[in-house]
Amino acid sequence: TGTTPISMEAIQEFQIVMAPYDIKYGGFTGGGVNVITKTGTNKLHGSAFFYGRNESLARKGDSKGDLAELSEFSETTFGLTLGGPIVKNKLFFFLSFENKDEKSQKDLNYVIDGSGNPNDLGGYDAAVRFTDILKNQYGYDPGTFGPTSNAFKTMQMLAKLDWNISENHRLSFRWDMVDAEREILRRNATWNYSWSNYAYLMENKKNSFVLQLNSVFGTNMFNELILNYTTIRDNRGPVTENFPGVIVDSEPSINKIDMIAGSEVYSTRNQLDQDIFEVTDNFTMHLGKHTLTLGTHN
Repeated sequence: TGTTPISMEAIQEFQIVMAPYDIKYGGFTGGGVNVITKTGTNKLHGSAFFYGRNESLARKGDSKGDLAELSEFSETTFGLTLGGPIVKNKLFFFLSFENKDEKSQKDLNYVIDGSGNPNDLGGYDAAVRFTDILKNQYGYDPGTFGPTSNAFKTMQMLAKLDWNISENHRLSFRWDMVDAEREILRRNATWNYSWSNYAYLMENKKNSFVLQLNSVFGTNMFNELILNYTTIRDNRGPVTENFPGVIVDSEPSINKIDMIAGSEVYSTRNQLDQDIFEVTDNFTMHLGKHTLTLGTHN
């Protein structure tokens, strides 16, 4: 869906790791980015935000400077964070929530609307007949062949608990969730033209649970234990009811462009379910000028 894995408002700082030699870093080449999330403190703190935008708040015109009316679109994002103490100096919480909703017009550069304008591909009568046949003979609504909008929605949540068990032991639990969906419709002005319900829906759902225990032993030994369980559900399906993909070969009346409706033939009914279990333990000893690390990652 192209969404971010975590709300920017929940991030404390970024750490850029460039070609590290530390054995604890892996799974990438060249460089990596660590995202460190916020935590609760002894003081109650929080934030709230709202962002909104539509075509009236954007500059009109193209790259050549020609002024033109923009198609309708909308973007809204709102969220909040809250963190603080449960038990002062011992137990802390942090919460984050963000919701985003977008709607954008699709392919107004070329439509079938019978206007005869330069962006009208022609074949309006054939398009109407194609739509009527699907509706009246097969009971299926293929959507519109005019301007249509693509929707994008995402919700992100994070909850975190930090417990200072003692001076030498600290336990942290984090849960983060992403629930996102994006409509995708592709139209082509040279060889095919898709009705709006030919779009497919990308759905992503992720839940991640992380338990981390940091322990200090003596003056030169440190242990880091991380347990992680993540579920990821990626699904592609039709935006409406199931119906076979229907392609009517090109006709001169619509400039040799195929008319396509029904369920998208390449993407619907694709699904990937992932259940990921991770166990990581790193035991580190500082030996003067040398550091020795023993660990495992499974």
